[in-house]
Amino acid sequence: MASGYYRGMELRHLKYFVAVAEELNFARAARRVRIAQPSLTKQIQQLEQELGFPLLYRTKKKVELLDTGHVFLDEAQRLLRQAETAIQSARRTHTGESGRLVIGFSPSAAPEVLPRILRRYHALYPTVVVDLLEIVSIKNAESLLESAMSVALVRSPTFLSRELFCFETIQDERFVVALPDSHPLAKQKSVRITTLASEPLIVPPLQPGWGYADSIFQIFREYGIVPRIAQEATGALAVVTIVAGGFGVALVPASLSNLSLPGVTYRPIKGQCRTSDLTLVWRRDSRASTVRAFLEVIRREYGGARA
Repeated sequence: MASGYYRGMELRHLKYFVAVAEELNFARAARRVRIAQPSLTKQIQQLEQELGFPLLYRTKKKVELLDTGHVFLDEAQRLLRQAETAIQSARRTHTGESGRLVIGFSPSAAPEVLPRILRRYHALYPTVVVDLLEIVSIKNAESLLESAMSVALVRSPTFLSRELFCFETIQDERFVVALPDSHPLAKQKSVRITTLASEPLIVPPLQPGWGYADSIFQIFREYGIVPRIAQEATGALAVVTIVAGGFGVALVPASLSNLSLPGVTYRPIKGQCRTSDLTLVWRRDSRASTVRAFLEVIRREYGGARA
């Protein structure tokens, strides 16, 4: 079909023609498309003039499709179905019901917070494709957040620019002490930070502005302790696994106690101790509907995150 033939044709012309062709009665077709019968008659005449050939044979008593009308009806119905599909697809994208979402996460968010959020989000938006990427370094986080379709769940991300990114705290979480089962402190109900002064400490990699590690060392500084670092381990699971192997002790967010690895005991900290902030981060210039919908799910799930 040459595009020039249909310069004045609109979807409404197809809709009107299909109604007449299926009803074979202008009065019924007019009620179906909710316009006056004379207006419908005029629209069909305009369509035939635009095409340059008739589609219908009509008298005062009946309306029949010509051969051209039968062929045009099939194509018009197909085009209207395609248009409706396009509208529905665009609407689902606008509401966040379809599309793609990339979620970067700190390993310490994996045992509890992330599964809880994903269950809720997937129940509401089952057709969205979700990619999960573990964040273990500043470079990981910055690379992930280059995409406007991305969000990140990280611990106190002070290294990210507040001019480029939005931040909302999901929860403040207490630290606990992860100990080998055989450690004498594992027999106590709680552990004081001062008793860890001489203990070999397992920590995440030290990176400026990497909130998780910064928080741990700030805790020791507040007690006037220079920690004895035994080993660095990338990722929460690696930290706890090394503790289970008897290489040292670690301070970890309380939710990591859900990692029930053999050989590890978790004990609360006795006395005052700073918390670990789990923070949601996304680009300020993001207009992605999947990101918007994800934020709404988290805010409902956690009773309103705070900036």
